[in-house]
Amino acid sequence: RRFEAENSNLRESLQKSHDTQIALRDELGKTQSRLSTHENRTQSALDRIRGILDSHGVRKPKLVKMIELCVLYERTAKEKNYVVTIDTVFDGNTNANLPDHIAAFAFDYATWIAYQADHELLLQLVSGSNPEELVYSDDDLGPRRRELLESLKTDLCLALGAVHHDAGVLKLQARRLFVSRLMEGVDAALSKHDTIIIETNSRIGKLRSSNMSLPVCVACDRPLRTRNGSTGRRNAVIVPGGGGGG
Repeated sequence: RRFEAENSNLRESLQKSHDTQIALRDELGKTQSRLSTHENRTQSALDRIRGILDSHGVRKPKLVKMIELCVLYERTAKEKNYVVTIDTVFDGNTNANLPDHIAAFAFDYATWIAYQADHELLLQLVSGSNPEELVYSDDDLGPRRRELLESLKTDLCLALGAVHHDAGVLKLQARRLFVSRLMEGVDAALSKHDTIIIETNSRIGKLRSSNMSLPVCVACDRPLRTRNGSTGRRNAVIVPGGGGGG
């Protein structure tokens, strides 16, 4: 009998060990699966980071922060029962300086718009069969910059509408003010990338015939180099970014 009892205990121990082994194997499989998932996610994140580091040009700013701030501004208007001025608002104990965030975003987005318009025109210049036919000027860049500016407003309004599709009168008023200030900021920041064209005579130029006048700096009246196309279509001083020539 003692042998049978010991044998029974041994069998129970073996069965428990077997069950524990199966449980450990299942847990190991789950752990390996989780590790594989995290490894894939980490690799994807690293690939995105490498893409950012290796990319050229200017990256398009995300709208997420502006959407969050506008929602916060709308909520503040709802809580106070009137549209407050765009200033520091609070989300619980956390304050958000709206003018600072809007100004920073406006500067970044204007930089991207200027880059994108230039980039698209330069692509036509590089890939075109006859680059001499393309005039790289504000006449071409201006309309495209306006399109990109309007697309910002459209995208932002659509995103805000999706977040608060049933917004009341106060929230809509706050939204219009927020979007208006944001668009005014981007438009103002874009002026930094405008090209100033100055064409006039200097004291030296006045001594020459009118068809040979020299363009000059408006600050110091010194003659400036002209930037002419190969076909002679452009004969004006080009001062990128609004800088002076003297």
